[in-house]
Amino acid sequence: MDNGLNDDDPGGARECSYGWCAASRRAGEAEPVAGADRPGFLRAGLRRRAFMGRLAALLHGIVALAAGAPVIAFMLDPQRRRSRGATAAPFIRVASLDALPSGRPVRVPVFAPRRDSFIQYPRARIGEVWLLRGGVANRSAGRGGDPAGQGGTGADGNDPGGNGADGATRNATGADGPPLVRAWQTLCPHLGCGIDYAPLRRQFACPCHTSAFAPDGSRLFGPSPRDMDALDVRITNAEGRPWVEVQYRQFRTGVADRVVV
Repeated sequence: MDNGLNDDDPGGARECSYGWCAASRRAGEAEPVAGADRPGFLRAGLRRRAFMGRLAALLHGIVALAAGAPVIAFMLDPQRRRSRGATAAPFIRVASLDALPSGRPVRVPVFAPRRDSFIQYPRARIGEVWLLRGGVANRSAGRGGDPAGQGGTGADGNDPGGNGADGATRNATGADGPPLVRAWQTLCPHLGCGIDYAPLRRQFACPCHTSAFAPDGSRLFGPSPRDMDALDVRITNAEGRPWVEVQYRQFRTGVADRVVV
């Protein structure tokens, strides 16, 4: 009986009759690939698939890196600009000269534009400074021996008239020479605690670790490694009256040298 198969084929291949094979191929049945059952063929296929998978992962990584590079640069840009402008401290107006009492230190806030990561604040409180107009008379005896607080030892311990080793004047001077206004950072050079003023003792004092400073900023006793950090001051005229402007800076704590941070 003719069943459409060739029984004499030694390879087991079948010939089609009655259109059966053609119908099967049209239905989507794939013809067997010669040699597909050999182990070498299977290993080669696996190697090709692994290579293509790794290549696709590499291409995806390159695309992701190219897309993320601008985002990373944008996020780091404020930090780079902050570090580039760290040494350019402008003078900031902090108080009217007429509002400062003579002979008594006054703590005043410092306001300036500030950028915090991606937020720009047009007027933010960035710190405080101590201002002293003239000097404090009859202060308690301490290092420097300057009863009027207007000469002798300055903020650096060996700085007559408040002039630093770099020659920059840290105090606004009057016409007769003595400092008209002095300014200091309110943070203790020891560990950065806030420095208060004790009017009865006529001393600056750190309440955290009992460091004490004379009215001229010189260190009297305590663990502070240096004198109070003096700031540059200038007097400008605006709106028909004199103003006190301070070059506000912060310094590294716990070291003997003044290092701007």
